Parts: sequence; C-alpha cells; structure tokens
Amino acid sequence: MKPPKKRKMTAGVFSFAAENYINRYFASTSMLRKTLERRAYRFIRKHGGTMEEARPLIDAEMQKRIESGAINDRFFAETMVSELIKKGSSLLKIKQKLYQKGIDSTLIDEILKQHQDQHDPRRSALLYAKKRGFGPYRAPHITEDRFQKELASMVRAGHPYGISKEVLGLRKEDLDENTP
Repeated sequence: MKPPKKRKMTAGVFSFAAENYINRYFASTSMLRKTLERRAYRFIRKHGGTMEEARPLIDAEMQKRIESGAINDRFFAETMVSELIKKGSSLLKIKQKLYQKGIDSTLIDEILKQHQDQHDPRRSALLYAKKRGFGPYRAPHITEDRFQKELASMVRAGHPYGISKEVLGLRKEDLDENTP
C-alpha cells in the first residue's frame, strides 16, 4: 500500500472545511474555530506541517466568514435564547448552554437582559415538569421520596426552588387551558 501523497497546507483546505461546517450546522465563531483547528491537526498528522503554519490560515478564514456574515455570534446567541425560552429552559441553563458554545459572557448577559420579558420562570418550570412527567403530569399517588427526587431534578435544571415546589404541588385540575 502506498503512503498518502504529501500535500501543502493551503487556505483552500480550511475554506472547504468551513464551508461544509457552516452549511451543515448553525455555529458560533468559537465552534467554527475549534472545527478548523481539529481539521488542521488531522491534516498535520497525515501530511506534515505545524500549527504555526495553520494558525494564520485559520485566522484568515475566520475573518472572511465573519466579514461575509456567515458567522455572527450575536445572531447565534439571540436565536439560541429565543429557542431555549420556547422550550422552557431556565435562564441558568440558557446561560450555561451559550457559554459552552463559546459566546462571550458580556454578550450573553446583554442578550439575556433583552429577552428577560419573554422568560416566565413558572411557565418554563411547567414545561420542564411536563417533559419529565413531574407534578401535575404524573400518576396521582406519589411518595415523599419521589417528590424530593423530582424537586431536586427541577432545581438542578436551574428552576427556582419555590417555583419548582409550587409546580410539583399542582394537580391536573389546577391547570387551566393556557397552561403548557
């Protein structure tokens, strides 16, 4: 078997990788950069070269994608916040998710402040309870131990203790037609 043909690291390698990644995933700047760095490591392992050669090419590709508008952290974060609020995620979970995606903490705080009026902690706790089959969405008889486990799960998910306890104490009859 012939060894793989050695290739020179060029901007085209990263342009192709970035194009494929952006077309396939909704990404932040940090996510794309990590993908291009992984691509560089694979290229170096197979064809040789160094990360010092790859970094300027990655930076140039990142700049090109940012200037073209293909990557926009503000738009990414605003979209994620809106979607996660609709799903019923707590503000803490939303903040953690954006931080994991590489969004700057000042931008996260700014966007969460803008969307503060859209987030209803009680509604998000009810959506979480419905998804997990807790509170009014569970079988009618429950042990104290089970109640505590459900409460702990809701608090770990970032829902306030008082609201979680209130939601878990509800019965199906307590819900109105507007409740999720």
